[in-house]
Amino acid sequence: MMLAGSLRTRRDLVAECDRQLAELEQERAKAPTAFQPSIDREAAQVRAVKDAIERDMEERP
Repeated sequence: MMLAGSLRTRRDLVAECDRQLAELEQERAKAPTAFQPSIDREAAQVRAVKDAIERDMEERP
């Protein structure tokens, strides 16, 4: 998850994950029922990345 070749801190990546999760939650609320499982899968992937980053932050401060 690098933008324009710039290195980002793990904290920045967690904040980006939070932003993406908020967007997906809003999108899911507006989406037809048929699209919600797809949005849920995408949110689960973002959560998994966020959790992995947070675990890394705990293990290697």
